[in-house]
Amino acid sequence: MTGHGSSLGPYLASGALRRMWVLVPLGTAYRLIGIPGVTIPSPGWQLTAPPPGRYRADRTWVLPPTALLGAPWTALTDTGHLREALEATQATEAPRCP
Repeated sequence: MTGHGSSLGPYLASGALRRMWVLVPLGTAYRLIGIPGVTIPSPGWQLTAPPPGRYRADRTWVLPPTALLGAPWTALTDTGHLREALEATQATEAPRCP
């Protein structure tokens, strides 16, 4: 998401599961439909997560660059910029061996 640093919010990462959960503004996740590897949970789905700054069950929060500078983050990840980044990544990925 180069160039869109202000549109990057916190996300939850799991190394063992090789997954990440990105929080986007309510009602905007539909913009990610059709992106391979992206799952949009159904309403009522609960995300098990540790408190910020903690590591639990192989999950930890990754904070936006502004938080590392001591500034509070006040926004979630912009769905449009996330879609652009995912599409760009998939366009440049090498084919995977079966």
